Amino acid sequence: MRKRADRQGDEPVIVATLYGPSGAGKSTLFRLLTGVAVPASFRRPTSFATVVATPSRLGDGGRLAGHFPDLRLEPLRESDVDCLGRKESSGKAFHIPSAVLDGSGGPLLVLADVPDFDTVHQANWATSRAMLERAEVVVFVTHKEGYATARAVEELARCCGLAATLVYVLTKVERPEAAREIWQDLCGPVAAVGYQPEFQQRRADGMTRHEFLCGCPVYYSEYAGEPTLDQVHPLEDGQPPLLDSLKGLGEDVVLRGLAEASWRAAQSCRAVLVRARNRRTDLEGNLARAEALVQERAARVAGSEFPSGRWMEIVVEEARTSQRTLVRVVTTPLRWPGPLRRWIGDGGTAIRNLFRPGPVRNRQELEGERLTEAVKDLIDAWRKEFEDEATTAGMLGGERCGRTRAEFAKQSPPTPERGWEEAVRKAVRGWAERNPKLSRSLPVVSDLLTAGGFGLLVLDLATTGGLFGSAVVLGSLGVAGAAAAGVGVAGELLNWARGWKLEHVALDADRSWRAQRTDELATHLRTHLADPLFQPWRDSQEQLDLSLIESCEAACSELEDLRRTV
Repeated sequence: MRKRADRQGDEPVIVATLYGPSGAGKSTLFRLLTGVAVPASFRRPTSFATVVATPSRLGDGGRLAGHFPDLRLEPLRESDVDCLGRKESSGKAFHIPSAVLDGSGGPLLVLADVPDFDTVHQANWATSRAMLERAEVVVFVTHKEGYATARAVEELARCCGLAATLVYVLTKVERPEAAREIWQDLCGPVAAVGYQPEFQQRRADGMTRHEFLCGCPVYYSEYAGEPTLDQVHPLEDGQPPLLDSLKGLGEDVVLRGLAEASWRAAQSCRAVLVRARNRRTDLEGNLARAEALVQERAARVAGSEFPSGRWMEIVVEEARTSQRTLVRVVTTPLRWPGPLRRWIGDGGTAIRNLFRPGPVRNRQELEGERLTEAVKDLIDAWRKEFEDEATTAGMLGGERCGRTRAEFAKQSPPTPERGWEEAVRKAVRGWAERNPKLSRSLPVVSDLLTAGGFGLLVLDLATTGGLFGSAVVLGSLGVAGAAAAGVGVAGELLNWARGWKLEHVALDADRSWRAQRTDELATHLRTHLADPLFQPWRDSQEQLDLSLIESCEAACSELEDLRRTV
């Protein structure tokens, strides 16, 4: 603060705000303290605007504006002070120099008179609150009829939470003893005010608001037709007159005001950071739930097919290359004598049955159909899961989902990676080593294996109940699950593989296919469907960067530490 003052040629400034209920005499007291002839009458409210009296040497409004960044101050001419009582001035703030506030050395005192906090003209309230939050010193002015009202007590508690210094002024009392009785009612041993929750809140200096209130200087004035500043007395002996007390405030008040404001800012910031963390946690949870639905739908599609064509190609290729004597490709089993002829013939017929039309489909076509179903089901699931976003203007609104769904339909399913094939080849080599005779005798039907697109053929393992019905569980998918569910072609494949001791090879191939293809289809669904739809949430998550939140929390801790150094 001192460095800034030296750099700008400024002196430290203390802002004191006169604050209180209607009819307490704030404007009268302001006139007595500053010499500025603001309106003072029985009419309520007397003033519609805030007026700020400044020492002459504080300078023009441009310099003053630096001390009130949230207010747009207009100059006030002494000849036009009556404008303060006009409704068109409601919510405005004016400044005017006051020679009375000029002093020798020390911080400059700026005194503000704000409109009543309990009048019906709510346009005044925002300016009054802004000035209250800016002030280091609050002069709380009230009277015997209004000091104990619910609104007055509420605002007094607010002032005790904001001010570095508070001065309590009680007006219109009949005798000094009445002022003391009222003060005892507020701060005596059995004062009910002290037990109210808002007064039990702690300040930056560690005191409760009630403890702070009870340590404040108190002044009172008896009712007078023509009040003077001499009629404002301290409640306790030894206290200086009110104006001297205000003008004698030192830089420690400014520092305590900064510490108090910093601490309040830190508390407000922490509240925002808590909301930010909670929002980030909510977003992470929501996106994780959305992703889980993507994975589940991808697993259903991957588990509804088995790449039997490519699997059979790999089995035959590896069976051939793993033996010195290769089984020649035949088109009829009649060349083989005896039982071997019948065995190979039966095997060839079984293979032909496995690849009969109907249960066998082209993988690209089948996946295209299944992904179309998956997208519809997935969007419905998201809209149900996040129903707040399923409104017309929401992130999952019908029109937006429709456009994204149409764009997804333009994308072809991804080509399978070769990792699955390598795993199958390794498994078949092991089978061939353990079963050399079966490997040499593996029936191969050339017209099937040489047909165009044979490697793209897959077994359709979906049941007639549909792939995305509520009764479908992932454990019922895949070759084994489909066979158990009564899908004939799945059982036929396992029976054929069992006869050639290839059952474990087929089941392992099925598991590795489902794992790989689930990841590939999930990436496809995520990239072309989930990411475009949920981009607003991802943008919010990126803005709520965890490292930024943590750095702000560290800054809050530094601000909170200021109260231990002031």
